[in-house]
Amino acid sequence: MTGIRFREGQPSDRDAILELRAAVFPDLDQEKQKADFWQWEFADSYAGPARIFIAVAPDDRIAGHIAFVPQRYSVAARTVNGALAVDAMVHPQHRRQNVFSRLTSFAASEIGHDFALVTA
Repeated sequence: MTGIRFREGQPSDRDAILELRAAVFPDLDQEKQKADFWQWEFADSYAGPARIFIAVAPDDRIAGHIAFVPQRYSVAARTVNGALAVDAMVHPQHRRQNVFSRLTSFAASEIGHDFALVTA
């Protein structure tokens, strides 16, 4: 658990995130392991680019990931900016170390002022 740090992800993290997905979900949703799908889901969202958050292990590999894809919700006859939480994952080597809860806490503190609501 020690040495894990948290930061907002960048487009340059794409390949490492895709490697993490392959390690976590090797036989699930193969199309989500491709760069063009990542581009569509996270960079070219209809409501704007996703906010991506990652946990970085001491060896600089990505140990965890969660993203928030912008959405527009209708609440009480008005449109509000929100987000859909997607692609939550932790590398098998870092499970049971509170990486996920610490990552989501970090992400929540970073996006709290950007979105009126978040769904998963």
